[in-house]
Amino acid sequence: MKTPVALLVVLTFISCAVPSVRADVSDWSLMDTQGETFRLSAIGGSSPVLLLFWATWCAPCKKELNDHKELFDSFTEKGVTVLLVSEDTQRTQSKVKPYVESKGYSWQCLLDTNGEVLKRYGGTSLPYTVLLDNAGNPVQKIRGAVRDAKTLSAQIDELLGAHGE
Repeated sequence: MKTPVALLVVLTFISCAVPSVRADVSDWSLMDTQGETFRLSAIGGSSPVLLLFWATWCAPCKKELNDHKELFDSFTEKGVTVLLVSEDTQRTQSKVKPYVESKGYSWQCLLDTNGEVLKRYGGTSLPYTVLLDNAGNPVQKIRGAVRDAKTLSAQIDELLGAHGE
């Protein structure tokens, strides 16, 4: 009889721990290229968020940003928060701001120099894209370059429609 009770105690403990892990994934902060601290929770569930993980040394990342600039701009115009999340290390992060400015990207650019935010969303390689709903929950993850822009656009339209925008 002791075994089922012990198992119940362990399962209860695990189920209570899950929400704290969830909160850890959905709220984080990073410095941006302007030297300001960005906190995901500060958006306050006001819009879906598109996280574009990239690096200045990643040729496929730079190609994706160039190829989909108009698409990502259109998401911003619809009310989506588009965030560039640079995975450049301390050694190469000085190249991020000049690169972003030279390309005319208007999206806020964050510095994830130790890769912690990338890891929180299960990313292991670049480019990596994560779409978050208004509550900060990941609803789509794309490993590699965005190849199916129509599906991503439809998912964003669905999120915006679901929240009356």
